[in-house]
Amino acid sequence: MSRKSPFSRLSFRIMGEKSDHLNLARGRLVLITAFFMLCYLVVGARLIDATIIQGYLSQQPDAIGADEGKKQDIVAEDKSKFRADIIDRNGVLLATSLKTASLFADSKKILSPVESAKGLVKIF
Repeated sequence: MSRKSPFSRLSFRIMGEKSDHLNLARGRLVLITAFFMLCYLVVGARLIDATIIQGYLSQQPDAIGADEGKKQDIVAEDKSKFRADIIDRNGVLLATSLKTASLFADSKKILSPVESAKGLVKIF
């Protein structure tokens, strides 16, 4: 007594013009799948290059291209310091950069946080 599973696959062969159309659609599907897989592969390779390989090379002092990365960082830093004013179409100033003092402390480098906090309370 062999009982068929409701999930078993029925197979039948399509002949004629419909078969040609199905083969054409199947070929297109394979081509599109291969294209998207290639795109994902290129994006993944670029991510690995940008994060791991370029990061490793920029940490090496005598690596080729290490100086270029430092120059680009300096140029980007200079541009962020001097931003243009934002004005509307009538020439009215909407936003500008203001020079202000700032205070920063790396919490890992503070030797005595309690004394530092007390000292900052006295200042501010």
